[in-house]
Amino acid sequence: MKFLLLLFASLLIVVLVLVASHRSKSTAIPAAQEAMKAAMNKKIKGRVPTDSDVADFLAPYLAQIEASKKATVNIALEDMKNDDVFASKVGGIAYWPEAEEYPKAANGEPLFLLAQIRFDEMPPMAGYPDKGMLQFFIADTDYYGANFDGDFSLSQLQVQKDFRVKYWPELREKIVKVAPGDSEMLPHDPKKPRRMKFSAQQELISDSDFRFDRIFGGEAYSVIEQYAAKHGISSDGLADAVFERFNRSGHKIGGYPYFTQTDPRSEPGMELLFQLDSDDDMMWGDVGVGNFFISPEDLQRRDFTRVAYNWDCH
Repeated sequence: MKFLLLLFASLLIVVLVLVASHRSKSTAIPAAQEAMKAAMNKKIKGRVPTDSDVADFLAPYLAQIEASKKATVNIALEDMKNDDVFASKVGGIAYWPEAEEYPKAANGEPLFLLAQIRFDEMPPMAGYPDKGMLQFFIADTDYYGANFDGDFSLSQLQVQKDFRVKYWPELREKIVKVAPGDSEMLPHDPKKPRRMKFSAQQELISDSDFRFDRIFGGEAYSVIEQYAAKHGISSDGLADAVFERFNRSGHKIGGYPYFTQTDPRSEPGMELLFQLDSDDDMMWGDVGVGNFFISPEDLQRRDFTRVAYNWDCH
């Protein structure tokens, strides 16, 4: 009997020790987790950056940023009550001279007019023609005519199989009108043309341009993150504020491109020729953007046969 009492007492002590240990751990673990969470929040959040914070961060790089300034022509689009084949516009019936073969896709179907630009209607810009018309045609395909079947290299994006870029140095009076047919896979409605209105601007480099990181001597976000940590600023907040200053979305000719993903270029050689962004009446996939690129040498020669066509989306 005495042995049983001693055994019971020993077991009771073990149980009490285990209960006490469990209670200690159950309170210590949440406390440790909360402390770690608070530390991480302090590191990640920091204080909200001000305009002065953004200016201070950018100060050492201002010379390079200013040196990136380029001319661009911004485009505003407005509905056209009556289509005009001689106008600068998106969609509608294309200007096309009589006796010229109309552009067709690889499957033999006529291409759709994406846009056409009359250079005598827009402000003059160095390197660009001052007369004539530049046209962009695309196919009604899953990829909007872009050549995405290969390796996504620039040389692949230049293959004008299901898209075409055509330049007319002189406009002719005798034309044919090829009305756009029905379409299912286009970023715009080709039967609802919109007229272009132009305004000359200058802009600094885009945050999505492949040269942007080079200004900061490394990946821009990492540089921002280090600066933010040193100054007690939210790294995400500072990054958002900096990148917003270099957002180059919108419709335009020349200047710097905007991407929702990555720049298909990695080295100098091709510059933005023309950009159409998503808006209420145009949708590149999931709120994406379409870009056309050309080498300055080809632009000077008025050779548009090697234009690269790319689009991306969220």
